[in-house]
Amino acid sequence: MADKNEEKRQFQQRLRISPALVHDIVREEGEQELQRGFPALWWSGLAAGLSMGLSPLAAGILAALLPAQPWVGIIVAFGYSAGFLIVVLGRQQLFTENTITALLPVMNHRNRRYVLKMFRLWGIVLVANLAGAAIVATLLAATPLLPEHYSDAIAHMSNEYLERSPLGTFLSAIVAGWLVAALVWTMPSVPTSRFALVLFFTWLIGIGHFARIIAGAVGAFFLVVQSAANLVHVTSHFLLPALLGNVMGGSALFALISYAQVRKEVDPE
Repeated sequence: MADKNEEKRQFQQRLRISPALVHDIVREEGEQELQRGFPALWWSGLAAGLSMGLSPLAAGILAALLPAQPWVGIIVAFGYSAGFLIVVLGRQQLFTENTITALLPVMNHRNRRYVLKMFRLWGIVLVANLAGAAIVATLLAATPLLPEHYSDAIAHMSNEYLERSPLGTFLSAIVAGWLVAALVWTMPSVPTSRFALVLFFTWLIGIGHFARIIAGAVGAFFLVVQSAANLVHVTSHFLLPALLGNVMGGSALFALISYAQVRKEVDPE
């Protein structure tokens, strides 16, 4: 019996990935992303922005089809997972995902060249994501693609984000940035369950109405195209606070804390 227990313990240890190994996997992924050229980053980022349009679209359709009951939000939140599933499983470039992967190589090398590489990556991906979000928002709002009750549901949900104060959006975006970073950090540990992992974390973001810069930008641009909001208000009350909050949650908090717990193992100095 003792031999069987020892074999079981050794087997479980082989299955368990250490925090240092998780750090190395995520950091290596960041190293590869930092080396990619402009066209690859741009087109992948644009595709991610277009894909994220499925999140407010799916959530809006579910909200329009389901009855007005308190429990409906639990199901509607799954709609927000649609775009994330395509982006993450399809390996497209999403800004909120890159806040942690691009920062770990910078903390490892600690030189000006890697800092510039990180900001280059963030800049290209962010602009490409927003361009994709603007394109899909225009398609949804300015064409007869959607029935009116679907459009009304998307507009209603998008307005809920714009009604927050900039501080409320910023704090909400910190939580969203943390959750997306947690998703990136845990994926190496469960390579065969990524669908369920993405679904769970993004459902939490959806049901908590936490602000995400790209998914939220689709709804914000949707309102701008419909003339239900102006771009200045959208930028000051949502886009900028959400951007800063996502970076704060994904980089300044999660990435730094995650690095601190493995620093002695990955950094001999």
